[in-house]
Amino acid sequence: MADPKKDQQKESREEYEVDVDRMINEGLAGGTVNSSYNRGQIEESRDLPHENEPYPAETKRLKHK
Repeated sequence: MADPKKDQQKESREEYEVDVDRMINEGLAGGTVNSSYNRGQIEESRDLPHENEPYPAETKRLKHK
């Protein structure tokens, strides 16, 4: 009998912290998208850390001109 796990593709949830992406997409990470005092209220997109990788303490901020 064929092994069903052999034909399955690896899920991204096993490799990346998709819960962080889900919270951002569902609006749990901010409110409205406005720029006030040269700062956006919702962060721009970011790279998702791999599973079991330490989460970055700070995000890189873009300097506004």
